[in-house]
Amino acid sequence: MSHHMLCHFNYCLLMQTENSGKLFYDKEKLCLYNFSTVQDYWHLCTPVMNVPIIFTCREDFEYGMCLMAMCVHLFQDISVYTFVLMNTHIHVILSGDENRCREFFEMFSRKLRRYLSECGRSIDMSGFVPRLIPIKDLQMLRNEIIYVNRNGYVANSNYSPYSYPWGAGMYIFNPLAEKLPYMNFERLTVRKRREICRTKVIDVCHGMKVHENIILPTSFCKIREAENMFRDAAHYFSSLTRNHEAFSEIAKRIGDTSFLPDSEMYQAVASICNKKYGIRKPSLLTPAAKMETARMMHYEYHASNRQIRSILNMDMAAIDEMFPSSQ
Repeated sequence: MSHHMLCHFNYCLLMQTENSGKLFYDKEKLCLYNFSTVQDYWHLCTPVMNVPIIFTCREDFEYGMCLMAMCVHLFQDISVYTFVLMNTHIHVILSGDENRCREFFEMFSRKLRRYLSECGRSIDMSGFVPRLIPIKDLQMLRNEIIYVNRNGYVANSNYSPYSYPWGAGMYIFNPLAEKLPYMNFERLTVRKRREICRTKVIDVCHGMKVHENIILPTSFCKIREAENMFRDAAHYFSSLTRNHEAFSEIAKRIGDTSFLPDSEMYQAVASICNKKYGIRKPSLLTPAAKMETARMMHYEYHASNRQIRSILNMDMAAIDEMFPSSQ
């Protein structure tokens, strides 16, 4: 390559790098602006521990999706960006006045209790109480959105973050979700509408989209606004899989018992072992290093005893002795 060609190549490379940096800055600046246009973001969650199973089957989850839609419709001064329904608890990322957010949850809880009672289920719902965590900056909002959208996939290995149906996570940065076949709620028969809503007051879902008895979150969640908190789809997807430290901090704060599936747990532990011991395979650590790593996995990453055994190849009896309360 001639000197002239080499200089031209280096100039083009420099301009590309500068343009990429400018593009990154402009996108980040726009995200910060989008964040600043709304006040009082919250992560509303209910306890994970010591709560009976609430959503036990598809019918329960279908009602939970409809109930979330109805509550959003009735509290139009509140915006929901994403949410997830789990067997024993819920997570919601929302914005609005703190008292109104609590009233929003109280309505959700009251109607849920009524539904369970009508189903003949008498369970102790005293532990199903809200915790409102204030979201203070853009990065925290991103982390909380990602944490919520990973929840179903972490708990159930049959799903990915883009296939768990009981929440809004699968609709974010997923143009294929917009192509799901649906019926407008008002075009359903009155009987079908009452079946979905479990109430005679069926106008609260007017204008919403229904797919296989599920009120689609695209009808009532601020999906586009949630997307606007990320620079682009690649930024969002990268955050879904890489931010283990942030997930750990959130899990500790809310008392979540697990936040990494086996594959991600292995990757996180292997990375730490490589940095700390120069060994890429955790199972090859010395006994002393395994004990130290096991404690890190348990206390920092909320790993189950089974995960510790399979990743470190330790004796199960020794692990149970170290962490007798783990499942």
